[in-house]
Amino acid sequence: MNMKICLALVGLWSSTTALAARQGMQAFERVHSAPQGWKAEGAPDPGARLTFRISLVPESQGLLEETLRQVSDPKSARYGQYLSRDDLRDVMKPSAEGEKAVLDWLTASGISRQKIVMAGNWISFSATTEEANELLDTKFLTYRSTVKPGSTIIRTRNVFLPQSVMQYVQMVHPTTFFPKLQQAASPLVKYSRNVQAASPRVKYARNVQDGNSSIIPCDWKKLPTAQCVKDLYKFGDFVPKKNISGFIGVAGFTGQYPSHSDLDLLVAKTSPWAVGANYTTYSINNGTLTESKPPGGEANLDIQYTVLLTYPMRNTFLSVGGKGQWVADLNFPTPQSNLNEPFLDFFKYLLEEKDASKIPHTISISYAEEEQSTPPTYARTVCDQVAALGARGVSVVTASGDWGAGWSCQTNDGKNTTRFLPIFPASCPWITSVGSTTHHAPEIAIDFSSGGFSDLWPRPWYQKEAVPGFFSQVGDVWKGLYNPNGRGFPDVATYGNGFVVIVDGKEEGIGGTSASAPVMASVVALLNAKRLEDGKPPVGFVNPWLYSLNGKGLTDITGGGSTGCTGQGYNNVTTVKVPYASWNATKGWDAVTGLGTPLVEDLLKLLPTFDAVKQTPP
Repeated sequence: MNMKICLALVGLWSSTTALAARQGMQAFERVHSAPQGWKAEGAPDPGARLTFRISLVPESQGLLEETLRQVSDPKSARYGQYLSRDDLRDVMKPSAEGEKAVLDWLTASGISRQKIVMAGNWISFSATTEEANELLDTKFLTYRSTVKPGSTIIRTRNVFLPQSVMQYVQMVHPTTFFPKLQQAASPLVKYSRNVQAASPRVKYARNVQDGNSSIIPCDWKKLPTAQCVKDLYKFGDFVPKKNISGFIGVAGFTGQYPSHSDLDLLVAKTSPWAVGANYTTYSINNGTLTESKPPGGEANLDIQYTVLLTYPMRNTFLSVGGKGQWVADLNFPTPQSNLNEPFLDFFKYLLEEKDASKIPHTISISYAEEEQSTPPTYARTVCDQVAALGARGVSVVTASGDWGAGWSCQTNDGKNTTRFLPIFPASCPWITSVGSTTHHAPEIAIDFSSGGFSDLWPRPWYQKEAVPGFFSQVGDVWKGLYNPNGRGFPDVATYGNGFVVIVDGKEEGIGGTSASAPVMASVVALLNAKRLEDGKPPVGFVNPWLYSLNGKGLTDITGGGSTGCTGQGYNNVTTVKVPYASWNATKGWDAVTGLGTPLVEDLLKLLPTFDAVKQTPP
């Protein structure tokens, strides 16, 4: 036999054997390789115990999306008729057959029924590594960190499931996920874009605790303030009533925590009309409730601007503990570089909350990551949780990211394909994604504002008319580098080229889509407040209504554009360079500023005026 053919057959046999499954088992999830920074050391103690969570597929797979559509579309007879927690559980419940199949599989595989906990569409259980190897037809290994001596983790690269349960399982968590080491933190980097996708951009810092008490409500020649935002977006005379207008929640991850004293300084410096402005704090998943020194720049930016823009509405900082799941790529190749947030734990907690008064009507999130850095099963499960919140009448607003058209611009599936990489969770179709602008007379798109098209989710119904108009203007430019049928983002934009923020007693200029998200979340919170004060349900998932306005209540941004794929990624890692990579702002919706920037007075007037409906509050 020809030696080359022989060697090829041996290689094929070896690779096939490595991935071969037991009879009746099918591949469920795989990662190309263990991420950089982890080294396999061998099999762990067979008695080492792990805790798993399985998300089950709902019995009616399209029911959640259809329900969200009906309660969020102003043209629907069910608009505003949001679901209670128990109603939502019925919508998301797994089939009896699926639940039984998974439970039978677990118990037949040696998992004690006493160790299995059922909660809605979730099954949790503990198992030894020996049991898990048999259960998932895989081989768990101990991986040692090469960046933090002494740190180990037990993971696998391949997961197989029986054919009998494949159709019923949405996610097995954690298996192929290599989380970030807990001590690593995302630094606040000056004059740098090489930080997490929606990380705050610090432009300068100076001490304001020096006796200089001059008030600067708004001066566009310097950095803008909350008053500048209110003027730019025509907030008008509407002032929410403190006790009946609902409240806004600001999500804080990665140990970020704000400072009350810094907010007081900012009010005194820029916003005398908000004297006494404050916020409460709430811990989720053991999130910190202790003010750190120095406080988090991201946390201060977010809460300071939602507090001032919605004053005197109730504001709550939601401190979320833990780190999310991660797949290595060029931008975040090592454990210490992982900046993924625990979105699943956050949204799941809110959905399970019994006390409706603890669930914000509006949620602001200024965190983002590349869509490909999150395992697809995890990302889809998180996105479903967001849809469920929307079905309960909650508005979720996120930053679109600060990577422009793309950052590493290379896939992490082993093929290293050049591609504009979308951002998560901004690419989730049930979220309101916010890009950034600069200048004010007129505003134009700013270069770092992320946007594009999802590789996981198709274009949603509410974008069927808006997005094709963008393609008709840009033509086939960048064809092959993105998914033209994917969910387009962002949905809207606001100014993001730096606001005055107080951090640890110092005046700093911080911008990015991190700054844009809380501005838009504040706008949505005011819309929710107006509806609630009028005795009506909140706007909830706001995208269908915004897109139905056909440009009314918004300023269309047609100048400027994004950049990206510069060949330099996180930590100065060399990445793919795509000359002149960009998305331009165009007439109508575009992939850098969405539908445009808000005009609050007009939006308040355009709110649906339907009569109130009887419902359980979110």
